[in-house]
Amino acid sequence: MVRIMIAWMAVLLLFVGCGSPPPAPPAESPAMDAEEADPAQDDEPIAESSTPRPVDADSDSIPREAPEAAVRLGDEAVLPEDFPEDITVYPNLRLTLVSEGAEGAASYTVAGQTDDTLEAVAQYILEHTEAHGWDEEMTMRQGTDMHLYVFEKEDRTLSVMLVAADGITTVQIETANNG
Repeated sequence: MVRIMIAWMAVLLLFVGCGSPPPAPPAESPAMDAEEADPAQDDEPIAESSTPRPVDADSDSIPREAPEAAVRLGDEAVLPEDFPEDITVYPNLRLTLVSEGAEGAASYTVAGQTDDTLEAVAQYILEHTEAHGWDEEMTMRQGTDMHLYVFEKEDRTLSVMLVAADGITTVQIETANNG
């Protein structure tokens, strides 16, 4: 689980920190009415539908409905009552997203923004996370505008990414069980 989170964060760092502008949107093509469309121009064969295989409904190897994860955005982004007390959330953070993993997964994602500097947020997070018994496993910094911290405690992993841009520090906190 730790390696997956580290790999995911590394990919995210690559995309967020590359500094290149986003690609230009594709040029708009003129709208085509359904009457103008010529299906004969489509050389792609239409795939034949396959016959469904019989499924043993009593089999334990078939996933049933996945439990739903709770995601709260914008004004509805508030920490759930059962949010772990040993995970530090910066006090001046304006929450933009709070996501709980499926029931029993004990995973959370919290994102938000603050006008405070990346350095102030990092110092607060590091001090309070250590005080709650988390061990810092990895630190990655891309210049002064992006920091990624990965912590471990017992069987859990905590990652904190900080990105500074235009006077705003964006914070993303993720936690999950390793097992």
